[in-house]
Amino acid sequence: IISDHVKARENRVLLVLDDVDDVKQLDALIGKREWFYDGSRVIITTRDTVLIKNHVNELYEVEELNFDEALELFSNHALRRNKPPENFLNLSKKIVSLTGRMPLALEVFGSFLFDKRRVEEWEDAVEKLRQIRPKHLQDVLKISYDALDEEEKCIFLDMACLFVQMGMKRDDVIDVLRGCGFRGEIAITVLVQKCLIKITDEDNTLWMHDQIRDMGRQIVVDESIVDPGKRSRLWDRAEIMSVLKGHMVRIIKIATYREFDYNIHV
Repeated sequence: IISDHVKARENRVLLVLDDVDDVKQLDALIGKREWFYDGSRVIITTRDTVLIKNHVNELYEVEELNFDEALELFSNHALRRNKPPENFLNLSKKIVSLTGRMPLALEVFGSFLFDKRRVEEWEDAVEKLRQIRPKHLQDVLKISYDALDEEEKCIFLDMACLFVQMGMKRDDVIDVLRGCGFRGEIAITVLVQKCLIKITDEDNTLWMHDQIRDMGRQIVVDESIVDPGKRSRLWDRAEIMSVLKGHMVRIIKIATYREFDYNIHV
């Protein structure tokens, strides 16, 4: 690490840190300005500006897409064209407004509507969006999840809670799913088409936007808010250890009760 810092002081560098959520990450990588040669640039993306306030010179907030850009993005995913046809234009504009022009929501919701070509289906979609709290992204994304069949839902939750965290490749995921009796090949194709997951071009690794991942994990947490042991999946180490310890206590109690009953019976 020291030699790397020495090299950084001798050359201009462009360092991009994406989705930072822990100040320790910044302290380890850019703790001291003198580590970097004059003219170097460090770009940090985060959803918590408090974390970076002592590490940056300039703070930029990502602006919303303008309406025309948002409409084009939605149309590309929903209709595979830059502009909606006349019979879908007003409905498309309503959807763009209701999603708050958020790129991820436009991409996912547009893909959800891709195989729907009846105006009545789009009108129903608009009504669903109207019922969602303004700019509540996870509720918008969940509309696409709700449209999956039961097997696809199960596989999606496995990916959000487990496979993404493990950085697994597409073929390895399919092998695991087949071992569980699932049609992994078909399900992954469906999830990719609906923009709920992506497969990286470089090495075919499974990738999921963190907002979509969080939406999937929230679905699992909602299965039992208080007791993690009643949830279908666990991914947090502390919760896993707590559940295992709880089960061990119950096993010991059961064994003790059985021994006590046996002694009385004798």
